[in-house]
Amino acid sequence: MAQESAGLLRGLFPGAAALNLKKSRNLQASVSPRSGPAFPPLAALRPQLGTHHMTIHRWFAGAALALAFALPSQAATDAELHGQLEAYADAFAATGLFSGVVLVERGGHPVFAKAYGLADRAFGVANRMDTRFQIASLSKPITSAAIGRLVDQGKLTFETPVGKIIPGIPNGDRITIEQLLTHYSGLDSPDRTADYGTWRRFPTTAEGLVVRVKASKPRFEPGEKYSYANANYWVLARVIEVLSGVSYGDFVQREIFDPLGMTHTAHRDDLLKVVPELATGYQIDGLNTYRVGEIVDWTTKTGNGSLYSTVGDLAKFYHALRDGRLLTPQTTARVLGDGKRWGLGWFHRGPEAFGHGSVRFNGRSPGYSSYLEGFKDDDVTIVMVSNLYDYAPTVVAEGLAAIVWDRPHEPPQKIILYPASPQALARYDGVYQFGPDFHVRNGKATLAVAGDHVRMTWDAGGVVSPLFPVGPGKFFDPAFWADIEIIDGPSGPTMKYHSFGFPTVFEARKLKEADAVAGTAPAS
Repeated sequence: MAQESAGLLRGLFPGAAALNLKKSRNLQASVSPRSGPAFPPLAALRPQLGTHHMTIHRWFAGAALALAFALPSQAATDAELHGQLEAYADAFAATGLFSGVVLVERGGHPVFAKAYGLADRAFGVANRMDTRFQIASLSKPITSAAIGRLVDQGKLTFETPVGKIIPGIPNGDRITIEQLLTHYSGLDSPDRTADYGTWRRFPTTAEGLVVRVKASKPRFEPGEKYSYANANYWVLARVIEVLSGVSYGDFVQREIFDPLGMTHTAHRDDLLKVVPELATGYQIDGLNTYRVGEIVDWTTKTGNGSLYSTVGDLAKFYHALRDGRLLTPQTTARVLGDGKRWGLGWFHRGPEAFGHGSVRFNGRSPGYSSYLEGFKDDDVTIVMVSNLYDYAPTVVAEGLAAIVWDRPHEPPQKIILYPASPQALARYDGVYQFGPDFHVRNGKATLAVAGDHVRMTWDAGGVVSPLFPVGPGKFFDPAFWADIEIIDGPSGPTMKYHSFGFPTVFEARKLKEADAVAGTAPAS
């Protein structure tokens, strides 16, 4: 695994618990010397599904529960902390589930920074500290800050109805800017439909995305409940354009990136334009095998996931926001959600996690994933970017935070495939359909055997996930860090699906061939 130490980072920053965790028989310790939707508010950890259940995620997430208050260990010098963080990140990278860059800061300077894996697998080019990555939904906090700039310029308020700026938005006269920022608008998101996998390959504009939103029926009334939807941030991107008179990309460049010296960050407005030092995005295709990420023209994610950046630039952005150098004190407090359950474009981790509260956000889009968490009252920051489409940055960050706060943590684990022949795995082939409560309402996924594992293809977007067998009828999906169990029942096989950070175990039934073709929805 190609790696690069922290030397270059000094140039980029010149100023600068476990529960009673039970090991699975399907895992072994690494001996080397870890989207969709982001965090739900107050996300809980999932229960186990069975005795052979894949538990890789709990080695990292367990440290986040029911822990007492503690300051960073004063006994641990920066050098000692660096060694602990490096050993942990090295072991995780050795699993083959992480490729990217890690940055951990404490007290205003880096205590650990390292690059792992390959930026280009075809030519064997290693990731470096200044390698750029698409940051997917981690673009949302930057879009939120751009809205904050417009608020400070007196061009709108967080209570302004979006219909006053963009006519024709469903319920636009009753949807506020804050409801868009916090996913309380009730708008449906056209990227949840089956044809998204086709139209996301072609360039569009914020205005073009809003046309799709206008043609979609709302899911519920504004303010009724939370429902994560990228469409909210498409609309916000168009709000920025209408009120500023320039494109979304030009506005964030002028108002955020240039003033903060974020020289490695920009909106990806042309897929065919060569971006220097940009890592190629990949998806896990098997154990230690990879394929190029699904094609995405990033303009189809304008406002919600169209930016690329580096760990250094992302840290600059967070510090400027936290320290009040980007927005007024009043707007900063509103954006970060001081005194509330979550912010505007930020999620909160309560003090019950490590004895310290934080703001955080993650991102995942085909080929890439990202994570940023700031313990803003303690001057601790964790930033991760990756050119693998999985949840590893979010999962790894749990272990890194546990180390920073001197909490117990377990070493990362390698996946050990449960021995199953292709013939045995073929019994799980078929189309499975979830219910209306799933992230993609009534979403479908097709399972097909792929040698020593099963390949899952999502109907919405055509995203492919490898499912590694870890027990009889049990699988691990690294793309969504999900535990899957397929159980035979009187009405046919049922899939139980449980992804990292979400409390709900979703169910999908295997469709009969006629239903799979006709698209029959599950019985309510």
